[in-house]
Amino acid sequence: MKFFRSRKEIIGFDDRWLILFGIPLVSLLVNTLLFGHLLKERAYDIFGGCFPISVYFTSIYWIVFRELYYYMVRKYPVNKDFRKRQAITIGLVFVGYYVIDFLGGLFL
Repeated sequence: MKFFRSRKEIIGFDDRWLILFGIPLVSLLVNTLLFGHLLKERAYDIFGGCFPISVYFTSIYWIVFRELYYYMVRKYPVNKDFRKRQAITIGLVFVGYYVIDFLGGLFL
């Protein structure tokens, strides 16, 4: 699959292991931060039901923003373009977040 190819030539290491362990870990952390009070109330079924939704959104954000980052590094590879690359990337992340949140919510 295209999204899970190694990007070692761009970032210097194979980040596929980071995807494999990072998405579930970040999902669990976000789920705990947002719904940790449910654990105190012993509402494990609700907490557990929120976890797949957290994995869903974390996976989409991770993959889309990962590809965006690699695209921007390939488009503006040198250090003299660093500020331009960062400014464009930050703007695209803000827009991308709201688009993904809206479309992801529609699919749920």
